[in-house]
Amino acid sequence: MTRPLVTIAIPVHKRLHYLPGALRSVAAQGYGNIELIVSDNGLNGAEVRNVVNAHYGRPWRFRQNLAIEMQVPHWNQLLAEATGEYFVLLADDDELSPTYVSELAGLLDRHSQAAVAIAAQQILDERGAVVRRTRGALPEVLPGGDFIRRAFHTYEWGFACFMTIFARTDEMRRCGGYPDFPQAQHGDDALLFKLCLGRPVVMSDRCAFRYRVYEASYGLSQDIRILAAATRQLLSFLNSDPQLREFASTCPEQWRELRGYLEQNKLETYYFRWRHMYRRRLTRLQWVRAAFALPYSHFYYRRVLGALLDIACDAVTERVKRRSLLPGSSSRK
Repeated sequence: MTRPLVTIAIPVHKRLHYLPGALRSVAAQGYGNIELIVSDNGLNGAEVRNVVNAHYGRPWRFRQNLAIEMQVPHWNQLLAEATGEYFVLLADDDELSPTYVSELAGLLDRHSQAAVAIAAQQILDERGAVVRRTRGALPEVLPGGDFIRRAFHTYEWGFACFMTIFARTDEMRRCGGYPDFPQAQHGDDALLFKLCLGRPVVMSDRCAFRYRVYEASYGLSQDIRILAAATRQLLSFLNSDPQLREFASTCPEQWRELRGYLEQNKLETYYFRWRHMYRRRLTRLQWVRAAFALPYSHFYYRRVLGALLDIACDAVTERVKRRSLLPGSSSRK
């Protein structure tokens, strides 16, 4: 019996250093019916084709944009061209474990009501070493609302990213594909959110998505103004997307709860990056301005004001210490 066709799509821009590892991880899949599409969105000439031919020995499809597209439209081009029953978007610096496709295809085959399957995650550093893993056992199947609560609110398993999921191609298209947020920030979460509503989610810790995280990777190198714009758009999207509005009208109490989980998750993401990562990158004035770039939320601004007060108190304490060390100053014994 022929297994369903699985499309794995790798969008490429200019970063080719990690592409061989991504290709080898697809070639290592123990699942025979894979359509690999590699798409050059960086005007790289023959270079991408040469890399694929050197590291992927199976048949594959190549596509190339004649002009550089923005990231999300490029992803949706790949989704539109996929012919597989299932779709996987794989970044050129990430990898899949050898059982990824067979394990998740089997789960969706068995659970016909589910639209999406989620693997465990291994977080890689720049050199490819595993620095963190998702924690605990993943249940094979659970209601979508429970998944949203446990993945986005309680962080039970410690997922770092949902860009690479294993989903039914038609369901992803029915959801409108990837929402076009600024530089793709939060769009993967918004799409997953829609795929989960009102249906089960299947999961497996017998395979893994291997997600590479390092200082120069795309998400961590973003301008904070882009992150702020994407966060504002995500908050607006939750109130304006037609599919979400339809769910809200039929399940209002559940919708309020689930929407709150995703809103709080994105506000926490912005706060954490502003509080720690961007403080090293911005001037003091830029950093303070960035804190107030989001719409009002009591949850968010209470934390921001607390952080600013703590920093102000630390600055006063440090100034007092420096003055006490000046010549002629006295201190109490």
